[in-house]
Amino acid sequence: MSSGFAVGVVVSRRQLGGRWGGEAWHATAVLTEVPAAAPGTWITADDLYAGDYLVDLNVRAVPFYRDNLETARPSIWVALAVDHAGCRITGVTVDPDEGEALSSDTGLTVDALAMPDEMRDRVADYVAAHPVFLQFEKRKRRRHVSGDAA
Repeated sequence: MSSGFAVGVVVSRRQLGGRWGGEAWHATAVLTEVPAAAPGTWITADDLYAGDYLVDLNVRAVPFYRDNLETARPSIWVALAVDHAGCRITGVTVDPDEGEALSSDTGLTVDALAMPDEMRDRVADYVAAHPVFLQFEKRKRRRHVSGDAA
């Protein structure tokens, strides 16, 4: 069972120094309410509203969400694909394992941002509504009997 909520993503462009120049794009904010502005709307000279993205919450990831919420700074990960035309959102997650997996893709720029309070409350409500209790079960060893097939 999964559910989720939409967020708006703001990215920032900064010019790179050096001989080859270029620019770097990074996520700078996640908005809990999707604005009416169209994706690609410039907010300032260097800040762009990149668009909205659906953050999917899945019951199988509840233990990871709980781990994220228990940290000193709960985070939300935003993955951007950057090319000559700018950048586009390829993923947004509150699952730290998924965020780490996204960051292993060398073709993406992944930023971990502080999770806004309203979003933290939504994720906490989801975790509370879907408790997952992993019970430890000790396995019993079987004695080996000579001649038994393995």
